[in-house]
Amino acid sequence: MSTDAQLAANRANAQLSTGPTSEAGLAAIAHNNFRHGLTSTFVVLPSEDGAAYDDLVLNLNLEFSPSTETEEILVTGMAQHHWQSQRAMRLQQPLLAPALETGVAADAKQLGLYLRYQSTHDRAYHKALSQLLRLRSDRRRSQIGFDSQKARNEMQQAKLAAFTETQVTKQAQAVRAQEMKEELHAAKLRRSEAKASFAEFENYAKQTMEAPLPGNGRVDIEQIYKVMMSAIRIANAENQAKQQKEAA
Repeated sequence: MSTDAQLAANRANAQLSTGPTSEAGLAAIAHNNFRHGLTSTFVVLPSEDGAAYDDLVLNLNLEFSPSTETEEILVTGMAQHHWQSQRAMRLQQPLLAPALETGVAADAKQLGLYLRYQSTHDRAYHKALSQLLRLRSDRRRSQIGFDSQKARNEMQQAKLAAFTETQVTKQAQAVRAQEMKEELHAAKLRRSEAKASFAEFENYAKQTMEAPLPGNGRVDIEQIYKVMMSAIRIANAENQAKQQKEAA
């Protein structure tokens, strides 16, 4: 069993071996166990060309032009997976080159590991690409459906407006037809009344004209009748012209 003195000594020694605490020290040991970076959080290794990675991200953004945050995430994921797939291929070269020169078989375990990482990141790249294309396809179908519904609504509104206009026109024509019918009926009544009045007047005139006058004078009834008929025709023509002018 440890004595109090030994426990105190252990605590004192532990304080001397807690590792770096500064930002520079922590950054220095961050990659102590870092071998290939194919499974950890994505980083561009110091041995890699950071500008080439930036160009890859830029070119993918120019090609796919992400318009939403989700699309940007997918495009960034595509860049990272492609970069790591290329890294896995580069890590295979030191294993394959000596084997080709000497004929000695490469480390199958290490080579198989890099091949699996390459295949994994290739599949992840194509999965992100498929998700991006499907997302855009769904949005296009949604937009097409919206445009189609909008077009149908506009067509329906146009049909309704045309139907309403037709109904208004028919109603106006019906009102006008009824007015013309009433005007024709009124004209027939006036004509009938005129005929009755004329017959009554004609009868009265004949009776008056045929009455004996003082002396031997005689009234020419036929001549008077012609004058009256001429006057009536002139009056009727003037009345008809006035009605036509009012109707116009």
